[in-house]
Amino acid sequence: MRLPKEIEEFLRGKVDHLTPPQEMAIEAGLFDGKNILVSSPTASGKTLIAEMAIINSLSKGQRAVYLAPMRALISEKFEEFKQNHPDVKAGLFMGAYDEYDNRLGRYDVIFASTEKFDSILRNSRDFLGNIGCIVYDEVHLLREPDRGATLEFVITMNKQLFPKAQIIALSATIENGEELADWLDAKLVKSDYRPVKLTKTIYLDGELIGDEKRELKTPFSDPLLNIVNDLIENKRQALIFSPTRKSAVSSAKLIGDIFERKLSKEEKEELGRIAGKILGVLDPPTSQCESLAETVRKGVAFHHAGLVNEQRKIVEEEFKSGRIRFICATPTLALGVNLPANTVVISSVYRYEGFGMSFLPKIEVDQMMGRAGRPKYDKKGSAIIIARSDREYELIKEKYIDGELEPIVSTFIDKNSVRRYVLALICFGLYQNEVSITKFFEDTFAAYSGMEFEEYIDDAIDFLLENKLIEDQGFLVSTRLGKLVNALYLSPETGVVFDSFIRSNEKFDAFSALHIISLSQELDVMRVSEKEYEKYEEESYDLDINFDKDLIDYDRFVSALKLAHILDDWINEKPERYLEENYGIAPGELYSLLQTAQWLIHSLKEIARAEGKETGFFMNLEVRIVNGVKEELIPLVSLPDIGRVRARRLFSYGIKTISDIKNERLERLSALLGSKIAEKLKKYLNKEENTTLDKRF
Repeated sequence: MRLPKEIEEFLRGKVDHLTPPQEMAIEAGLFDGKNILVSSPTASGKTLIAEMAIINSLSKGQRAVYLAPMRALISEKFEEFKQNHPDVKAGLFMGAYDEYDNRLGRYDVIFASTEKFDSILRNSRDFLGNIGCIVYDEVHLLREPDRGATLEFVITMNKQLFPKAQIIALSATIENGEELADWLDAKLVKSDYRPVKLTKTIYLDGELIGDEKRELKTPFSDPLLNIVNDLIENKRQALIFSPTRKSAVSSAKLIGDIFERKLSKEEKEELGRIAGKILGVLDPPTSQCESLAETVRKGVAFHHAGLVNEQRKIVEEEFKSGRIRFICATPTLALGVNLPANTVVISSVYRYEGFGMSFLPKIEVDQMMGRAGRPKYDKKGSAIIIARSDREYELIKEKYIDGELEPIVSTFIDKNSVRRYVLALICFGLYQNEVSITKFFEDTFAAYSGMEFEEYIDDAIDFLLENKLIEDQGFLVSTRLGKLVNALYLSPETGVVFDSFIRSNEKFDAFSALHIISLSQELDVMRVSEKEYEKYEEESYDLDINFDKDLIDYDRFVSALKLAHILDDWINEKPERYLEENYGIAPGELYSLLQTAQWLIHSLKEIARAEGKETGFFMNLEVRIVNGVKEELIPLVSLPDIGRVRARRLFSYGIKTISDIKNERLERLSALLGSKIAEKLKKYLNKEENTTLDKRF
């Protein structure tokens, strides 16, 4: 097979042979600019197909874009690409949704999360010229309610803005690949190839049942522990998927109790060192930190969204090294970073959804099972699903072993999504009447699939007109508020609520502002118990906050008080452990909440600026959210290496301003902060002072 010179040079010494999906993609026109949808299992070589397309695009003097729905995944792909191509100008873009980012023009390859690229299209598309190739990783996530609408909008918009750009869409194996490929105007490359053979078995009553039966020892009443016991005896490493965070943690503790007995003295010492690193991530550590460290000492970890990023990275790296033998994870791990294991165990095929338990989709279970088998180490991988009754065995076999995959369906057509994207289209200036907006929607996967959307467009235009986000001047144009809401990447509903809050108040207090952002669609309201609801409902009677009942229902107004109290306690310097124990919010959840809260307070500030209101209050509140401090510590946390703990320590010893630090003896600062940080701080302040003098003279 003849390859372009640049591709041959890249592959030389790195790849011994191409996989069947890679060969099929080349035959389908990968190097001829043809759009291609690759549908194949995990570890079948999809990323290399995208990488070859990017190199081919660069060789023609064009730029490339790589998009993925999850931050962890796009970060991993960026790091892999930089390692393989250190001389290529590649940039990673995540977060900061309202930036006008001229850095985009510096890079030949742009890596971005889907949401970030959506915001780039709104704010910085002037820097997106000469795009020759766009990669959409995990494109089957079109079916996901949370991520799918944004992904579908971005793909549809890119098709119209960059019609000549080659599309490379990467997906797990999907049922309706032909339909999706036809929508993308792409050639379908569908393959069942896996570099490591996968065996699928069901555990029932002490037996692993697949193509053959194998009886296990059953010293435990818990099926999972019997499977783990067998894995320990056979020196296997495993990912264990649990339906909830609580069950992942409890499973990790149970497994740790039996695995600990098998560890050597040296292994225990090494695991103790790793546990110490995990405990040191937060100061002071939370109860979750202590639980994770406790299980890691026994060679086991749990992994879910409640962990902070640094802890997750430690767990993933030590699992890859083999020092951690078992990870008990929620299903989100199957969608994230590349973390294969010899064996995958699925402890339950159910999850709770609103009104009760329901079966996991087969495509999600296949994603989990696809993690089994490490290409460099294993000749075969093993996936085990636990059944706890004969009836459950039959259901699992019928649905997950012998059954067909669910088709990918659009999640684009719902009231809130359509309002958001109709506003975005009008702000683009390219779609200024119902005819052109309808034409855009006709190019979506939703329309291709036969969904009706005319009523949704009518509703969206009426809503945007009524709330003064757009105007009808014979053609539709965005107002100043509409442009701002779109640029800030807010939903129209949130923009209207925020603007009403700003206009109806002359003075602002922190708690009211935190409650308003907690009402936004951009934040999921935390689950509240019946007792908590009663408490917050009673509190709500005393709140002097007006809200539009058409935009915010009463239950949400009450429940959002829990989030507001979490944020208020954080900015009043309550530690992570306090928040975890009093509100049930894990550190990883807290930091994710704070990241979103910062963006929303920033948005309130920009709306206040547009309405001619004072913005200093919101600027200070934004700093307090980022740092978790009372207002008196704002000057101190502006300094490098001075966080909430060190700032409070300085303040309590009478060092309250930057001038106080400048005038303080190095010896005393060293006693409070440590010598390295104290010296660094003094150098920084001296440099700042000299820079100011230079500018003055």
